[in-house]
Amino acid sequence: MGNRLKPVVVALPSSLDSSDPGTAESCSPKIGERSYHSMSKAYSELVYHFVWATRNRQPLITGEVEALLVTYVEEKCRQLGYHLHAVGCVEDHVHLLVTVRPTDKVSDVVKRLKGSSSRFINSQSGLDEVLYWQRGYGALSLRKKDIPVVREYLIRQKEHHGVVGRVISKLERVAPPEHGS
Repeated sequence: MGNRLKPVVVALPSSLDSSDPGTAESCSPKIGERSYHSMSKAYSELVYHFVWATRNRQPLITGEVEALLVTYVEEKCRQLGYHLHAVGCVEDHVHLLVTVRPTDKVSDVVKRLKGSSSRFINSQSGLDEVLYWQRGYGALSLRKKDIPVVREYLIRQKEHHGVVGRVISKLERVAPPEHGS
């Protein structure tokens, strides 16, 4: 019952009351008419795990590159208003755990972080080769209660990749699964 819409009486100045069906004002309630609206603010917890890889899985994320990348992503997330929970890197891919606003499209979040991070690394790292990210990415939505588990997984990426069978394949996926898998 708490979700019932409550009536609101709108009193508009007569100068805004128009009977012309082609005007925006004609779509508004007339003086004394009732309008229904829901909550004006939204509550959200939009938590995503993102993963993307270097082009051709080249092992370009060295310790120096990782340090630059993590620092850059932390600052970029702050600038964009995202909450970064964790970053995890191994030599050929990166994972992020991020909470975003409801107005942020997933593809835009990735585009802002992925594209700008490679440009930054290439301008700062002194790599012999240019760092390109492969096309595509993985994005999984998570429940709030999953944050600690995924955060720990990301922080311990090197350990998970160093031991056969310790990776969580769903969290490593950067491309759609093949049919039947």
